[in-house]
Amino acid sequence: MSPTVKLLQDSALIFGRSVREARRQAALAFFAPTFLSVAIVLIFEAVYGSIADVPGFPTEEFIAWVAPGAVFLSVFLGAGFTAGSVVRDARSGYLDRLRLLPTRPAALMIGRLAFDAVRALPPAAAVFGVALGLGATNRGGVAGFVGLLGLSAALAVAWNGIFYLAALKTLNPAVIQGLQPIFMPVGDVLKLLGPYHLHAGVVRGRRKPQSVHCLGRCGPLGAVGSRRLGKHPDFPVGARDPGCGNVSPRDQEVHRGGEG
Repeated sequence: MSPTVKLLQDSALIFGRSVREARRQAALAFFAPTFLSVAIVLIFEAVYGSIADVPGFPTEEFIAWVAPGAVFLSVFLGAGFTAGSVVRDARSGYLDRLRLLPTRPAALMIGRLAFDAVRALPPAAAVFGVALGLGATNRGGVAGFVGLLGLSAALAVAWNGIFYLAALKTLNPAVIQGLQPIFMPVGDVLKLLGPYHLHAGVVRGRRKPQSVHCLGRCGPLGAVGSRRLGKHPDFPVGARDPGCGNVSPRDQEVHRGGEG
């Protein structure tokens, strides 16, 4: 038997073991990330859906803007499940017993990462279906849906890899739990570093990078107002904030449109 075939067989066995573990903890492995992601989509749509009525908002419907992030949110919320099993296997001596067998160590990671990729698909598909039901559109058709699932699986592999490294380095389950919330600051940074043309006009109009304070005062809930959102009492149009650049003429027009 060739080494490659042996590696694939061993990885398949680890994959099957991960599936059996997940079936015994289905609520944590599948239901929790799906339920939380869907709940966040429903809450955000109910609370912030009217933001799409503000002139200058990048999409006609709020759900079309938030749906992609909600799909990937399900991946972040489900991370760390199999990393916890790595810690348990290491502490129980299971990994030491595997070393007595002709099993390549890479099979342990390949099998678990493959399971993480597959496990990310049901929550992502569920959130995507809810988003479509709330009014989002899928212009990519079946190919776009398959591509979205592929990106979700790839993100699951990459993100869970961080948890595996922490598990093998510390052998401490508390570290795995502590890593759960880091997707929030990482997501905030990635939003600011994202493609320029995807930012709302009120953010693109600034002359220099935004601080958190600046985004709060000069962002869509600050400089741009509407009857539903109200006006920012401390930041009149055309004023200068110490943390922001001057409001651009384009943003002033957007603001006046919201007042109409």
